[in-house]
Amino acid sequence: MSDAYGAPYNGSVRAYYHAASDATPILIGDLVTETGVSEFVMQGGFKMSYSVVTRAATGDIFRGVCIGVLPQTQNDPIYAPASTGCVVLVADDPNALFLVQEQNTGTALTANDVGLNINVVVNAGSTVTGMSGMALNNGTEAVTNTLDLKIIGQYLAADNDLGADTSTGALPGRFLVRINRHRFANQVAGI
Repeated sequence: MSDAYGAPYNGSVRAYYHAASDATPILIGDLVTETGVSEFVMQGGFKMSYSVVTRAATGDIFRGVCIGVLPQTQNDPIYAPASTGCVVLVADDPNALFLVQEQNTGTALTANDVGLNINVVVNAGSTVTGMSGMALNNGTEAVTNTLDLKIIGQYLAADNDLGADTSTGALPGRFLVRINRHRFANQVAGI
């Protein structure tokens, strides 16, 4: 399906707005939450209305994950800079799966943690690469239904050594997750 302007509309990726009054950047891969307001923006001679989002924190009700930013010029960064109004693209389907790594501290997650819920830790991302620093907060995995994410499965790759000690130079484990505290989903206890 598409809207009147021909843009795809399937409910899985939609446009939102990062307000110029927001001093926190939104990087690619950041969880976002709605602020409850909308903003009108002139684009191509049309007045468009967008719901405003901001980078989320642990425990928020999430709208989705930022997967891109619509540039206004060829020199714009690939992320939404602090205090800059811009349109961000958000994967907002409550059933979407995302690839995320665990943080480099604490006890490494293992395959036995698949099915549990877990919180996210908000680390600083990189304005050089535009990529998020959010990671799985290993140490919070539990059956508790109010945790941020649900671990759906292991990421199957030769260099994904689950349970390895990162102090030995091993990479942090990577997992497929679903947003558990999504605006449009019921929170479900882990198994």
